[in-house]
Amino acid sequence: MGMPKLPDDAYHLLTEYLRSAITEAGPEDWRTNQAWTTFNSPGNSHVESGSGQLIDFIFFRSSSSSRFRVTVEEYSMPFYRWSEGGKTKSVSDHEAIKATLRVEAADEEEQQA
Repeated sequence: MGMPKLPDDAYHLLTEYLRSAITEAGPEDWRTNQAWTTFNSPGNSHVESGSGQLIDFIFFRSSSSSRFRVTVEEYSMPFYRWSEGGKTKSVSDHEAIKATLRVEAADEEEQQA
């Protein structure tokens, strides 16, 4: 199946300033595993052919100097489906992504680091 296509330029630009939920709590093979593509994903009923692309992300901002500490507790792709006329269909041509973020007050030591 090959490596999913990534919007590398945009992704790398954004991750210079933001953190990505998939890199924090997603699977280790998210860059190479077609199962983690969000558009043209295998198993999506709207897909006719082609390889998947990972083009949907959850980004957030958190830095060591922030008053808050943000951690990603969970990252998943829920694969929402519905049935019509006895056939199961994907809700969209993009797969949903879900992340649970925990936001806590940072310790004074963390804020000064």
